[in-house]
Amino acid sequence: MQVPTVAVESVYIMDNSSIIQDEVLAHRLGLVPLNVDPRGVHFLNGKSVDKPACSNTPHPFLCIDGDAATDSNTLVFKMDITGEAPPAAEDGAQLQRFHHVYSSDFEWVPQGEQEARYTEKPPAPVHSDILLAKLQPGQRIAVEMHAVKGVGKDHAKFSPVATASYRLLPAVELLQPVYDDDAQELAARSKVFDAVPCTDGSGHKLQAVAVRPRLCNMSREILRDPKFADKIHISRVSDHFICKLVLGGQCVLFACRVPPFTSHCICSFGGDHWRAQAS
Repeated sequence: MQVPTVAVESVYIMDNSSIIQDEVLAHRLGLVPLNVDPRGVHFLNGKSVDKPACSNTPHPFLCIDGDAATDSNTLVFKMDITGEAPPAAEDGAQLQRFHHVYSSDFEWVPQGEQEARYTEKPPAPVHSDILLAKLQPGQRIAVEMHAVKGVGKDHAKFSPVATASYRLLPAVELLQPVYDDDAQELAARSKVFDAVPCTDGSGHKLQAVAVRPRLCNMSREILRDPKFADKIHISRVSDHFICKLVLGGQCVLFACRVPPFTSHCICSFGGDHWRAQAS
């Protein structure tokens, strides 16, 4: 995946007396998705999406800071949590044995001009309820995390896509008209069809129309019915793709990475899903 995002790259552990080993804890922290716009962060170590090192050629994702960690290419977070004694159980409630450490315990430490740069939207994890560790009373986790910009080919933690899939647009065609009671039955059995007032002058009241072919799951079950077997044809449009990307929640530069296809691509965002229809 060539879409850049920001993720924790280095973890400096000052104290970790939890049951989780240092390297496992560092791995878990690195996988926490960060809600940071990557357009405001430069690449560290001279990396870019398309070039292995910095150069004078203008590039939207090119690092201009060389090897030095600065406020323009590195975000610093810290976390210092000590396990507390659980409160006494009341009304027969189960006693809490552990102190839970969540991603909400990330504390952003502004560097240089970052405080002014991120006034409206301070860097933070996308989700605040990611469980990172459980601490017994007295146990402590004290770490400092450095987050940098990267792409999925470097490490999976930089990939904004959790699951990606595509399918061809279904094509549903009525070979023969379906009227009245059969039209109502067809609409009740499949969300693809609606029974609408008949306008073809045949004298019937209702007629079936395929109004939502996108909802067709390509099942042939309805064709098993002799009433509809020779009246419905289901196929796929060979040059119309429906893509579904389930994102981790990071800010994604989708349009910037697919300029050759933007004239043929309709993108929409809802919840945590990008939907791209290319024809």
